[in-house]
Order: sequence, then C-alpha cells, then structure tokens
Amino acid sequence: MKGQAKGSFFLLITAMVWGTGFIGQKLGMDIMAPMAFNGTRQLIASIAMLPLSYFSWQSERASFEASGTPLLKGQRRVRRVRLIRGGLICGFILTLGTNFQQYGLQLLSAGKSGFITSIYIILVPILGIFAGNKIKKALWGCVVLALVGFAMLSLRLEGGLSVGMGDILTLISAFFFALHIIVADRQVTRSNAILLSNIQLGVCGILTLILSAIFELPRYGFHGFATVAILYCGLVPTAVGYTFQMLGQKSTDPTVASLLMSLEAVFASLFGVLLLHERMSLLEWSGCAVIFGATLLSQLVTRERPPKTELRESEKEK
Repeated sequence: MKGQAKGSFFLLITAMVWGTGFIGQKLGMDIMAPMAFNGTRQLIASIAMLPLSYFSWQSERASFEASGTPLLKGQRRVRRVRLIRGGLICGFILTLGTNFQQYGLQLLSAGKSGFITSIYIILVPILGIFAGNKIKKALWGCVVLALVGFAMLSLRLEGGLSVGMGDILTLISAFFFALHIIVADRQVTRSNAILLSNIQLGVCGILTLILSAIFELPRYGFHGFATVAILYCGLVPTAVGYTFQMLGQKSTDPTVASLLMSLEAVFASLFGVLLLHERMSLLEWSGCAVIFGATLLSQLVTRERPPKTELRESEKEK
C-alpha cells in the first residue's frame, strides 16, 4: 500500500475507532468522574504505547545509521527538544479539547456529540487565517450552514429560545480539536509520529488527572461494561486512534485527512443507535445531516486545484 493510500486507510480506521470511543466515554462515566475517566484513559494509552515508541525510536535511529548519515550529537539534541516541545504543546491543547467534550458528553447522546464535534473540520481552515492563509468566500457559506445545522440540533424552544450547556461545551471542544489538528499537522512533519503521539497522550493524562484532583470529587465503582469501557477507550480510540491520526496525517493531503476524519460523527451516531439505543427527533437528525453536509462541502471549497499547466501535462500523460 503506497503512502497516500496507506495514510487514508489509517485515517479511516481513526474515524471508526473514534466513533466507537463516544460509546466507551458514555459508559465510562458510570464509574468515574469525567476528568478522572479521561485522564485515566489517556495514561493507559500512553503506557500501552511505550513498547511501540521504543521500537519506533530504535528503528528511526537504525535507518539513519544505515543511510550513512548518522545524526550528530547536536542534531539529536535539536530533534529531541523539538519532539518534547511538540508533545507538550499538542498534549496541552488535547487536554482542553477532550475535557470539554467529556463534560459535554454527560449531557448529550453519543451521536449528537459526534456531529457537534465534527464542526472542527470547518474550523480548521478558518483558524488558518491567523497563519496568513486566505479563506474562500464559499467557506463562509459552509460556516453559516454548519451554524444552521447546530441550531437545528441544539436549540430548545421550551421556556424560551436556549442552547443546552452540553452543546456549548462540545462546540468549545470542537474549537480546540481544530487547533490540535493544525498544530499536530505542523509538528508531525518534523518529528517521529509515534513518539509525538505517546508524549501528547502522557501530557494530556497527567494534566487531566491534576485538574480532576483539584475540581472533582472522587468517584469509583468498577463494574461490568463500564470497566471494560475505560480499558477499551484507553487502548483503542486513544492509543490506536491518535497514533493512526499522526501516521495518517504524515502522508495524506490535509483536505483528504479532514474529510476522512469527519466520518467520526457518522460512526458515533451509528454505534450510538446500535449499542446504546439512542434516539433523536427528525429535526435533530436533519441538523446532523446539515452539519455533515457543511463539513463535506467545506473540503470541496478549500481543496486546492492544480495549476492549468499541471492539468495540461496530466491530460497529455493520459
């Protein structure tokens, strides 16, 4: 499997396991407070990845030796500092995104949380403004469309027009997930993807457990499916998911990557219906469809077209 195809495969699996993660997150909060659960699963993931990280580090080192251009001591120090700094930054942003989402998930269904979270796909190019990127006018139409979908999904009419706290918290998490995509995309091109993922998960786990100790009351009651859920969330959506994200982004066009990862919402909704027997109203399902349509359309309008000269050359090759 070649680079682009392999990257797309990794990201499709990422979307699927992240979708199942919403189920585990819902069940896991039956035994632990939100941040305690979130921090624990992040640390489980980080610990589980240590053998893979060691193997990846050794493999990278061997490849440099085999190439006849081993890294000098100064170069190794620069790469190490860059890796640790990238892991700290990604881990801090991930802490904010996952914990806002976790608290929002207390108040929302897995499917609904998944579709609101998917708005981060549209926010990625919007945040690119701060990096000096130009935004196409059509993208603002996608933003409006996503807001319409969010309103259909989240607005309450009883007792006056209002939006639930769970919806707001999840929308805030979408902002931080968008920021994480941008930062991770920049860091992963200069670092070992597996090591970077391991460090960010460890940082996220430690920071989250510190926040839990400060703000949450201890609550533990390990039993049945909830216990399985915390182990599953730590090992599959977290360890496998975020590592596959890093590996996938490293060799996949950013537009394609965002498109594939947006399928997370579809999988979350599907597994929510099948496993948790969740239900939404027709208006809420329509809101999900509008949000998903906006995320797909945003990828089409932001996709860079090759110059006409390149198009002519490709036509000649055919």
